[in-house]
Amino acid sequence: MRTPNWGPSRFESDSKPQGMTPDLSPLYGRMGLCLSILAICIFGYQWLMSDISGLYTSGQGPTQVDLTLAKTNTSFTGTLVLGLRNYLVLVDPTPPDSEEIALHFETSQDLINQGFPNRQVDLVGTLKDGHFSGSVVYGGKSRKIELTRDDLASIHMIMRAHLP
Repeated sequence: MRTPNWGPSRFESDSKPQGMTPDLSPLYGRMGLCLSILAICIFGYQWLMSDISGLYTSGQGPTQVDLTLAKTNTSFTGTLVLGLRNYLVLVDPTPPDSEEIALHFETSQDLINQGFPNRQVDLVGTLKDGHFSGSVVYGGKSRKIELTRDDLASIHMIMRAHLP
């Protein structure tokens, strides 16, 4: 079955002679717009993933380690949770400027006032592409650790920190 020819569309100009090629500039404009939006999305995703901020986890239960880092334009904060009860806060608010990091955590003053012992933990290693590889130094002992960033939680945390 053939489709009927209904004649020229209402957008075609009657002044065009038959056999002329159609004007493709609106099509090229839409393609350019789509490619621009795609490039902006890719750039934004790369920017979010290159940020150090995020939730890094390893293990489960009593051996679980949770590292939370939040970097904004004006501050750098972090927390470290070792096991089920050791909640430590980042002491030095200076963000690292390379992949090699050395972070110092201590028990918060509020917890010390409640009677918890003061603990000091150093996290030393390499943070690259959402993966921390290094060691936890506590009480003169060192333990190797590998932490992986949870990308969904990290994107939510980064967007919350950067948007008003």
